[in-house]
Amino acid sequence: MCRQKWYIPVRRVKADRPAKNGRADIRVWFPRSFRSETDPAVGGNTTLQAVRTAPFHPWDSDEDQAKQIQRQLSKLVALHDGFTSVGLVGGVSIRPIDLTTVRAAICILDVPSMKTVDSATATAKPHFRYMSGLRAFQAGPAVIAAFEKLHARTDFVIWDGHGIAHPRRCGLASHLGVLLNIPSVGVSEELLYGECKLDTFAEERGSRVPVVDPKDKLEIGAAVRTRNHVRSVFVSVGHRISLESAIRIVLECTPRYRFPEPLRAARMLCEQLHQ
Repeated sequence: MCRQKWYIPVRRVKADRPAKNGRADIRVWFPRSFRSETDPAVGGNTTLQAVRTAPFHPWDSDEDQAKQIQRQLSKLVALHDGFTSVGLVGGVSIRPIDLTTVRAAICILDVPSMKTVDSATATAKPHFRYMSGLRAFQAGPAVIAAFEKLHARTDFVIWDGHGIAHPRRCGLASHLGVLLNIPSVGVSEELLYGECKLDTFAEERGSRVPVVDPKDKLEIGAAVRTRNHVRSVFVSVGHRISLESAIRIVLECTPRYRFPEPLRAARMLCEQLHQ
């Protein structure tokens, strides 16, 4: 299979040629090898489930372009359940190796046995430096490359980051979830955006407190207690799942520890390769 280089820039409309909305348009490029499975011309690794409505965009955008892309992608996020079963759950973790290289690790586990079915890692040299709220632009090339190496198809992905609990409703889990068209949830140790009254939190496993957008007061996630008397994690919808289902699956994937097993496995794989 011919591998595409995701960080190669594509043709853009010149800045002095504004789009209809008054902003400079950014043209995107859909690689032939990542069409939907239903496309008769599909080619390449069908583990990737990208669709025409969310083409891969250039990863080397500047800050303003990156934020514009996030705003566009946020309109494609589905907040309802877009799956029938969850038998295989993937965890994705990203780690900078040095100032110029990023590694992504994916581990797919069977539910409920939590046995590893498949895993893959990849490294990439992003053209976009890390910026809070724009992590997908740094991690995207490595994540896509890692997904290309998988043999098993995951039904659901837990991302080490946020979904719609994000200033532009498009964190890592939503951004890559939309591009890969896969049910996704973001799980994080810290809150990036939103308000959450943790002082009202019960100590029992399964307890939750909503995370709301300070601007419109809509619920964009939840702080969830995955173990009794253990610090909570922040869960937010990534794509093609409701918040209720996202919390349920996260709890199903945390039989022993604070973090979901697929995400723990991906983190450990990243750490092992770093040593």
